[in-house]
Amino acid sequence: MLPLPLRQFFTYSVPSAYISEINIGKRVIVPFGKSKLYSAIIVHIHKDKPAWYETKDIAYVLDKQAIVTKQQIQWWKWLASYYMASVGDIYKAALPVGLRLESEAMVSLIDNLTEEQITKLNSTERDLIGLLNQKKNISIGDLSKLLDKKRILPLIKKLQEQGILILNEKIKQNYKPKYETYVRLSSNYSSQKEVENTLNSFRKSPKQEDLLMAYLSLSLCFTNDKQKVSKKHLLEKAKVGSSVLAALEKKGILCSYKEEIGRLNNNSKGIVPKALLSTHQKEKLQEIEQNFTQKDVVLLHGITASGKTELYIHLIEKAVKEGKTTLYLLPEIALTSQIIKRLQSVFGNIVAVYHSKFNSNERVEIWNDLLKENQSKYKIILGVRSSIFLPFYNLGLIIVDEEHENTFKQFDPSPRYQARDAAIVLAKTFNAKVLLGSATPSIESYYNASINKYALVNLNKKYKNVEQALIKIVDLKKARHQKKMQSL
Repeated sequence: MLPLPLRQFFTYSVPSAYISEINIGKRVIVPFGKSKLYSAIIVHIHKDKPAWYETKDIAYVLDKQAIVTKQQIQWWKWLASYYMASVGDIYKAALPVGLRLESEAMVSLIDNLTEEQITKLNSTERDLIGLLNQKKNISIGDLSKLLDKKRILPLIKKLQEQGILILNEKIKQNYKPKYETYVRLSSNYSSQKEVENTLNSFRKSPKQEDLLMAYLSLSLCFTNDKQKVSKKHLLEKAKVGSSVLAALEKKGILCSYKEEIGRLNNNSKGIVPKALLSTHQKEKLQEIEQNFTQKDVVLLHGITASGKTELYIHLIEKAVKEGKTTLYLLPEIALTSQIIKRLQSVFGNIVAVYHSKFNSNERVEIWNDLLKENQSKYKIILGVRSSIFLPFYNLGLIIVDEEHENTFKQFDPSPRYQARDAAIVLAKTFNAKVLLGSATPSIESYYNASINKYALVNLNKKYKNVEQALIKIVDLKKARHQKKMQSL
């Protein structure tokens, strides 16, 4: 599967060196066209050589483990078929930018280019050689712009065949892990006494003494409660510059090292208990659970402030206890900090937010964490329509809040899909349940409930008298306004 607007799949040969590494769902670097390399996804492994074109070899296997699940691939095929899109468009929409690689063909001269070789070239070819003498290593795109020549590939190919140019494909990895620098005591110091002796020698270096004392205070290195100490925190604590730390490292007292850390904010606050349900809400929760035994989709009709969110929280808690993942979908306009804080206050750090406001690296971290299956720390994914593309393994519940909202539809670019409907099909691949919540259900959902395709739970019964009272107030105000206008 290539990240191009193509409806078909392409077959590539597997060099013997990569036979043991290929697997469905892994990314591989493959050539496509005359001079392009792309990161493709393996969707099928077979021994049927195509008859109508010559296969090319896989250039490189990128992944140690699959980054796309088999369920995802099957679901992507359905999306492409149902919404009349190419599988390449689905691939581009699904994967975070950080997991899609960009290919740049880099051109450079051979090391021992002779005058005899240069004299045989025409003026355009010499201009190209002159640019490469200045730039040393330049992309094909930049060469085309500098020479003002659109069809430069034939020229480069000719010089490459003559042994003058070297064409290298430089694969640029978008995702860059985030690292934190930490400080530890050198292995030369195994006892507290050795450190004390060193401190006594710092009489003429008070800043170094302050830094070492700050480290001992933060690390608790000679206790059972050892703590990692970040370089940034240490320097702030000691109120010294990095040159002081460099001096201690040169003396072999402290050592710096780097560790990959996550970009996502953790909820450091304590978890608060979920709100107690009213008698009416308890009845509706039982009704939803009972309907789930017979139907895969339940439409929850509840006006604003009727308590839908609390019902969601109780259903999510049940899914978490069963060891299943919950996908909580919200339209773009409804993804507020209020609902994020509410879920994180109840469930803590098992809540992940997948949203366009997050940068590519943060999205990649969520994607990679979900690939860990049962070891994933995230059990609740709160996001907008693009979050349906995440690699779920044990999906148990999908909640589509404000299911009537138009923002669940992707209009442009391709694929043009309805996230609510696609989520229902996604749920079927996992035998998961779907709860559609809305104060004003869409015509499609209400119709499906009326023909018994979906179950319908009405949360508004308790508020019937209130609604009637509001209607009377509105009618009274209208009558007063009309009477006032007539008197003018």
